[in-house]
Amino acid sequence: MPVNLSTRTYQIFKPPYFYNSAIARPTISNAPAVVYYNQGFNVSTPDAANVTAVRLIRPGSATHSFDQDQRLIELSFTVKDATTIRVAAPAHGNIAPPGYYMLFVAVGPNGSVPSEGRFLRLSYYQQAPPPQQP
Repeated sequence: MPVNLSTRTYQIFKPPYFYNSAIARPTISNAPAVVYYNQGFNVSTPDAANVTAVRLIRPGSATHSFDQDQRLIELSFTVKDATTIRVAAPAHGNIAPPGYYMLFVAVGPNGSVPSEGRFLRLSYYQQAPPPQQP
């Protein structure tokens, strides 16, 4: 079948949760910019009581048509109060190498409805901020 290059079409994928009005997407009100290994951190969300999953997703970094860096890490968490959850960071860099990740909280069965992601940096050590340029 010949391909007509003059016709420019595209498709937009929308996950199933866009069409399920019974479950609203959760939101992250506040999350730390830097998280350290083997420590807990607080995430503020008005949906704390309904959260069923917390995940870190490392953004892709493709080179030579391979992406060997992307990963998804499920994090354990506890509900602290109506608007806060306490999340356990990965134990070490073998689970999640240091760098930037997107944090998601999810609700619904099997965490099927995610929030919008928040970027955070996973780090080994607490470091002083870089000096300000004059």
